[in-house]
Amino acid sequence: MTSSNPRQRGVFGLLLAAALFPATASAQPAVHSLEMYGTAGLGRWHFDESFPDHLEVGGGARLFFTRRSGIAGDLVMLRSYWSPNRYWSRPIAHVSFVHAWGPTTGIVRPYWLAGVSMGDVPGSFWHAPRMMVNGGLGARVFIHDRYFLAPELRGPVFRMSISGGIALGGR
Repeated sequence: MTSSNPRQRGVFGLLLAAALFPATASAQPAVHSLEMYGTAGLGRWHFDESFPDHLEVGGGARLFFTRRSGIAGDLVMLRSYWSPNRYWSRPIAHVSFVHAWGPTTGIVRPYWLAGVSMGDVPGSFWHAPRMMVNGGLGARVFIHDRYFLAPELRGPVFRMSISGGIALGGR
């Protein structure tokens, strides 16, 4: 059994706090309030094996500081299909800058995201938490004024996921 370093836990806490409580630089109130969501997805870590090689579940929050730009924080757990023990990973934290393009008032709102991830991946040859860059594409599809589904593709651990959430300030 491995134990985590207190410094690593502190970095996880700092990343989560930065994602959930960003400071806004303007005197105007935020255009959109907090969006909260749950996520489930399938992914592929080892490119020489069949797709998928892991399941991913978790949740997160997004706060837009303009109509198009915001910051998102996710905590997810991975379960490898190929690991002999088939265990769930420790939480993996993603902190990302999110930017919407296209219309910001329609039912479908595409976006791109880029950021950093920190955590260990089950079944990989890295046995300690590590930091990596992430990025991807997605779209929020509003099924009501507040509720949305968001299919997403993200890497470097390639994953296809679907999130369901609520926009607390409406769309």
